[in-house]
Amino acid sequence: MYRGKLCLVDNSSLRNLQSKERQAQLEAGLRATGKVFWPSALNVLEALKSRDPETRTRLLAALHKLAGENHVLTLPAEGLRRTAQALAAGANTIDWTEPRLTGAFRDPRSVSDDLAGEIRQHLHAQQSNFRAAHEQASAVLRPLFKAEGARGRWPSVGQFLDEVWSVPSHLGHYIESLWTVWKLPGSAPVEELLSHRSWRLFFDGWGATAYAQIIAHPQGRLVQTSDLQQLVYLGTAQGSIMVTEDTGFRSMADSILSRRYQLMRVVSLADVLT
Repeated sequence: MYRGKLCLVDNSSLRNLQSKERQAQLEAGLRATGKVFWPSALNVLEALKSRDPETRTRLLAALHKLAGENHVLTLPAEGLRRTAQALAAGANTIDWTEPRLTGAFRDPRSVSDDLAGEIRQHLHAQQSNFRAAHEQASAVLRPLFKAEGARGRWPSVGQFLDEVWSVPSHLGHYIESLWTVWKLPGSAPVEELLSHRSWRLFFDGWGATAYAQIIAHPQGRLVQTSDLQQLVYLGTAQGSIMVTEDTGFRSMADSILSRRYQLMRVVSLADVLT
């Protein structure tokens, strides 16, 4: 699907790209590096949730300007489902685009205040559920990890992910449950799915958050789930970059990617503006 190296922006960067000057700078930076901008479904939802219609229109227009004729990349979970479906069917290609959301940034004024309100509620509930899940898991896992030596045994996020978290013995149950929910045939090929970068990056985000909340000292702040989910998109093309203005997210993303994923980087907006 991608002819160039993929460039994505997280939601912290989106609001800094409303000005035409910034958009032109980013476009020049992309041309200079041979990268192609694709908006994500999470970018579009971030824009759509704005209470102010004019702000909403500016954000969506910015995405349209930068995307050109490119469609929106579908939601991360849907992309994972399509990957699993393709694997079950023996298909060689996976379509990550989401034309329905593409229509929102191509016609921003078609978005109603009621829809914006529904999206705000959805995103708030998603983050609340993410926080609650980690709080519940922390209460169970903290004494177990402490008994195993905690940070003394796993001094880095990458080591923890590779040894404990992102391994078939730990993730198999979750993957098999998803396979069943999606009504895919046969048994879930757990190891094969985890060989896909996008699938591993999805679970890496949860694992890195668990490490930050349970093992790290001092304890890291909870990164937004909408940011962590966007790491999934990096797995769709080699040479991908994610642009962020969120230092907490960048630090966590670096801890996941460093020495584990080649040719994937999370950079600041200043790094790609010319």
